[in-house]
Amino acid sequence: SSSDKEEEEEEKEEKDEHGHTKPKQQSLDKFKSYIDSVRRSKPHNLDKDVERALSVRKPYVGTLPLVGFFIKEISLLTFQVPFSASSASTNCTNEVVNLEVLLSRMSSSYDATYRATCLRILNDGLSG
Repeated sequence: SSSDKEEEEEEKEEKDEHGHTKPKQQSLDKFKSYIDSVRRSKPHNLDKDVERALSVRKPYVGTLPLVGFFIKEISLLTFQVPFSASSASTNCTNEVVNLEVLLSRMSSSYDATYRATCLRILNDGLSG
């Protein structure tokens, strides 16, 4: 009868892939938050083969293509800006400039109305 109980207990115990007895789930509940934090701080959770494959491809990934894309897109932005501060109020012809030139004019002008006009043009151009 006592040997029957021991056999039943042994049958209930689960084994891992190495044949070691797995601890009962109830005994690990109190360590769940610790185990979760250790898992999050691990350097990787992938198999060694997958890590090796990713490290071989590593030179081809990164932010450089994305940054290059945004630089190209930003350089394509154009704005119609009055040629000078004096022509801003007289509705003279506008010239087409890129974002860099617009920001330069806006920051270097001493005329507050011209800076406000450039800012309005910038906001209108970026919103639509």
